[in-house]
Amino acid sequence: MGIVDEIYRKNSKRALVKKYRRTRPILSMSKSIMRLNSRKRLALIAEFKRASPSGFRSPEGLNLREYFSGINTAALAGISILSEPEYFSGSYADIENSQDLNLPILVKDFISTEEMVDSSFNAGGDCILLISDFLEFRILTELYDHALNLGMDVLIEFHDVKSAVNLYSFSDAIIGYNRRNLRTLEMDPDQRGMDEILGMKNRIRILESGINSGNIGSGMLRGFNGALIGSSILSGEDVTDKIAKMEYEAYV
Repeated sequence: MGIVDEIYRKNSKRALVKKYRRTRPILSMSKSIMRLNSRKRLALIAEFKRASPSGFRSPEGLNLREYFSGINTAALAGISILSEPEYFSGSYADIENSQDLNLPILVKDFISTEEMVDSSFNAGGDCILLISDFLEFRILTELYDHALNLGMDVLIEFHDVKSAVNLYSFSDAIIGYNRRNLRTLEMDPDQRGMDEILGMKNRIRILESGINSGNIGSGMLRGFNGALIGSSILSGEDVTDKIAKMEYEAYV
């Protein structure tokens, strides 16, 4: 059993936010992305995490608010915050404490129940992540519908192209392609996933994982509405300045 499978297995033991702790209305991640695209800008979702099973560790003592205040806002559509505690050292408190930044918040977690969707909403999240590689289609549909009923956006992510087959039916979802295989934690150079997501017409398409200052100018983001970037920003690379200078190019 891989680490991500283990995380899902332990979800039943998670402490959830059952009290309403929102301090502001929902902010739409999808609308924020589309506003930037309408101005010919790629959209950046900047991620905050303290650790990851792939070996990443954030700088000691990094402050969440100071981190986000230092990011170039020209292309910033929203923020992503890891809330999984055991392997990513995250917490729902980080979601709650980020609400007054007035940016759409993606709750980056391994959500598998409606109670976890409710917890993300109660903590102040605006958008949830659902990972299709690990969720049965029936459960994926139920969680997607539940989040939409709360007024939240949903980012559905895939790596395995086999799990992407049914994603065409989620007409209001943001679709993400994760370049990292979450079962092996290795970056997969296979082009099939890139081709699959770029073929999803009339969807907001986000590229995830392994985007850094060395490859961001390679054309890999052509056809994507934006990118979710964490480790390279947290490590001090200048990717936010570079993405702020790039134009959004619609896939034809």
